[in-house]
Amino acid sequence: MSVDLDELFDAMRRQADTITLAGPEPAQRLGRHRNRVRATMTVTVAIVLVAVGVGVAFRPGSRNTLPADRRGPLPTVGTPVPLGPTRTSAVGTDGTRAYAAWARDEDRMLWVAATTLAGGAVAWAPRRLTSGGQPVIGTIAKVIALPSVVIVAGGLSDGTGRLFGLDPATGAQRWQLTGDNWVITGDRVTVLQARTGKISFHDAATGHDLGGTTVEGSQPGREDSPRLLGWATTADEQRLNQEGPPSWFADPRVVVVDKEGTANVWDTRTATRVRDVVIGSGPTQGMAVADGQLFMNRPGDAGDAPVTGTQHLRAVSLTGDGGIWDAGTVPGALEDVGPCGSGRFCVITTPAAARSLVTAFDVRQRRRIWQAGGPTTGSGLSSAGGVTAASFGPGRFALYDAAGQPMLAGTEGVLSAGAPQVVSLWLDPGDLLVMDRDGSGRVARWSVADRKLTPLGTPATRLEACTSTAIRWACVHAGTLTTWNVG
Repeated sequence: MSVDLDELFDAMRRQADTITLAGPEPAQRLGRHRNRVRATMTVTVAIVLVAVGVGVAFRPGSRNTLPADRRGPLPTVGTPVPLGPTRTSAVGTDGTRAYAAWARDEDRMLWVAATTLAGGAVAWAPRRLTSGGQPVIGTIAKVIALPSVVIVAGGLSDGTGRLFGLDPATGAQRWQLTGDNWVITGDRVTVLQARTGKISFHDAATGHDLGGTTVEGSQPGREDSPRLLGWATTADEQRLNQEGPPSWFADPRVVVVDKEGTANVWDTRTATRVRDVVIGSGPTQGMAVADGQLFMNRPGDAGDAPVTGTQHLRAVSLTGDGGIWDAGTVPGALEDVGPCGSGRFCVITTPAAARSLVTAFDVRQRRRIWQAGGPTTGSGLSSAGGVTAASFGPGRFALYDAAGQPMLAGTEGVLSAGAPQVVSLWLDPGDLLVMDRDGSGRVARWSVADRKLTPLGTPATRLEACTSTAIRWACVHAGTLTTWNVG
């Protein structure tokens, strides 16, 4: 049953009177996928819109009736760029252009193209990615747009990971790197070969090798290998959009956790190791770094905790001034962990035969600050502007304020029915993009600051991958790269 928009506004006003939003406390970038490491190449599947509450009904005749110019199609910008049928795809933006990468459905060859966001003109036409003069066959995982270079992350047909560096203005290939774990920090790319423990640092613009080493204790061919983590700060949140959590970090440091139980802190600008912190041997999944703190499973827990298990969590200072703090326990298998506010970490766990739990810890106050349930099992976290979003499978999400109070919950707001989906809520760090559940496909902007819902119009359906700015929304759709005006 849909919720009347008038009723939703009234509910928002009542909530605003009782719930304090943490406006001056911007949240960190978020969430990792199932591998819990944002640096790992994971295939980004379709980006979808989700419904507000149990659905937002734009009631004709009320004061919230859509204006005439917002009842029809969402305005497009320029002409869609033809791509052809795609098997996997990803889109990224630097605020000026939208860059698309895709694997063609017919032969899995990797292609790239770009469009200007202001006017929708083609920035550079579709072209193939090549290696040694030959077309590249594989899948697309991510597009990361930096000021100096566009990086396309993909997986080759032989199972290896590959990064391609492209000129933002022309699309010309500059370099390519092989690696299964990578982190981008400003103008540096760090690559870790997980099986061998080899770590190397590269200039992002040119791909030039700046040096490297082999992580102590590594043994070639072993799967219990080291992990590479980025160093999140509040600045990273400002790049949150329809792509999801940002894929590059403002802070130049990275952390390599070896299987011997030591966290090695590296400065990527100088390719030097600046600190070693003993954390204890144990599982390397379920880790996140933010504001100088490593949040993790306590050593001794099983690498893959059973559904009926208990997670023992701890925070470790990587700057030498905070020591180690045991955060306590949460029930169930660990689904995701990530920062969810300045000095805060959130985890999603799934107890046996139960819905997921979202638990928030404050590492400065050294205590658990809130815990809330989700609609079903969950595996994704993101946060911005004092709001934490948790995704719980295709078309399902919940929002929590800084005190852990539910704000909005959504279900069944899926544009591309029947396809595997990844929920991506954010239009920019201050706004979410949501969909009318009445079947019309109309979308609206929901403001974090004032909880205002602004109808926008109806885009195309069957969206595959999207990126956004505050006023533009670009998606791979029906064999094209299409840009809409959402300003």
